Amino acid sequence: GPPQGYVDYQPGRGAPAADGLDPFVVAVRTLPFVQRAALVLHQVGALSDDDIAHAADAPIADVRTHAAAGLRSLEAALGAPAR
Repeated sequence: GPPQGYVDYQPGRGAPAADGLDPFVVAVRTLPFVQRAALVLHQVGALSDDDIAHAADAPIADVRTHAAAGLRSLEAALGAPAR
């Protein structure tokens, strides 16, 4: 199955947002900066939680907390289960 933390959403699925952007892009943009940064660095940048914590000079527990909160927010916004 998908890796843990994977959001089961396919970009382009569903109606575009009012501004013409993909709903996934809109949902990511609405996340607080620390949640968005943790998710993007992990999912797009392929950095480990430890690497993100080191780069942000933050405890690894904080990185994991922000990433988990971001996934829950995306799940709620998109109606897609975070796994």
